[in-house]
Amino acid sequence: MTAAQIPGVVLPRFLLDGYRAELDAAAKDRAELLADDDPALLDGARPNVEVAVTGIDEDLLRRLLEGLDLRWVHSVSAGVEHLPLASMAERGVLLTNSAGAYATAMAEYALAAMIMLARNLPGWLDGQRERRWLDADAFEAHVLRGKRLGIVGYGAVGRELAASAKALGMEVWATKRSPLFGSAEPLDRLLPASDLSELLAGCDLVVLCASLNSSTRRLIGEAELATMKPSAVLVNVARGGLVDEDALVRALEAGGLRSAMLDVTTEEPLQPKSPLWAAPNLFITPHVSGNTPESWRWQVEFFCKNLGLYLDGSAEAMGNLVDYAAVR
Repeated sequence: MTAAQIPGVVLPRFLLDGYRAELDAAAKDRAELLADDDPALLDGARPNVEVAVTGIDEDLLRRLLEGLDLRWVHSVSAGVEHLPLASMAERGVLLTNSAGAYATAMAEYALAAMIMLARNLPGWLDGQRERRWLDADAFEAHVLRGKRLGIVGYGAVGRELAASAKALGMEVWATKRSPLFGSAEPLDRLLPASDLSELLAGCDLVVLCASLNSSTRRLIGEAELATMKPSAVLVNVARGGLVDEDALVRALEAGGLRSAMLDVTTEEPLQPKSPLWAAPNLFITPHVSGNTPESWRWQVEFFCKNLGLYLDGSAEAMGNLVDYAAVR
């Protein structure tokens, strides 16, 4: 077949350059791999483009949807709320994500954050930077063993985190929108999403792992933060939109929460004027919890497996298919 007769696959340049061998092996001369900076994409010279991998410019994705017969979009992230979902659903475009590829890294980040905050490592490191040998009781410290962890959104990340927490002797509660049947989970208690307030009130540490959609936007607000113990810790590795950030700042300033760590914020990059930077006992990283070489390799492996199924005409067997109705 000529290039015009086989489906074109548009990928971010960094993925195509970084994982060329793996992608070529998956395509097996049955698909044409194209970089998102190919100037011919939108001038009519590439009418065969059927697949787009996000990470490409979002404006380019919209233009591809409008100008070409896209049939499948793959998100390099687990979250898909940033995509033009209504337009894609209307056109019947298949949507897959990378849920699970980053789970190990994100769970380890959450665990590291909990340990860091329990042992007050930032305070001790400040002492080092100031060249001061601090008193042994300069900061309050706790162990995680025996503490109760609450996981909001029990998916791939939550499951990995729960297993690690149980290994450390923690009690683990979690919320999930849909029930689990017949599976052995590393949990002491699984609650429906409607019982979020019970989880917040009963846990010493809370980690947000839920996806962002219309039902979870600002899930943690003034009332929810007031429900938590003043000694509790909040960690968000999911999406910034899950948290009312103004309410979080007020809770930390009033001592209604011991500390918090955010890997994600509503606005990214977070602007210097944001009050989050100056909030007491709040620690911020720039959306890096899943960013490891291992995670990226697993994400590419996910895509390559699905590409093989797509090219075989078995799209219905592809993994991580996203239900549009569930993410709106």
